[in-house]
Amino acid sequence: MGTQGPTREQFPKKAERKNKKRLHIYSGTQNFFMEKIYHIYAGDKCLIHSLKEQDFLPAWRTAQNMIAIVNTNYKIEDLSYEELLVNKELEASY
Repeated sequence: MGTQGPTREQFPKKAERKNKKRLHIYSGTQNFFMEKIYHIYAGDKCLIHSLKEQDFLPAWRTAQNMIAIVNTNYKIEDLSYEELLVNKELEASY
């Protein structure tokens, strides 16, 4: 969680993300596969970025638990996430 994430301008506003799964497809080369990644937000702040699909649910639950027990200005309702579909290039094996 301590890693600096993408800048806020790179992503839709919270109102556009709330309760929606937004898929973005970035084109790549012919030798690629599609991978889902996730960004988790509290308000306008990106807490965790570029989570792999298998890591998303545990991180989402942890973020919800942290908001519930830590004294912050955020509420659970302030949490949102963004789902992205990106191309990953396959590595050549020689």
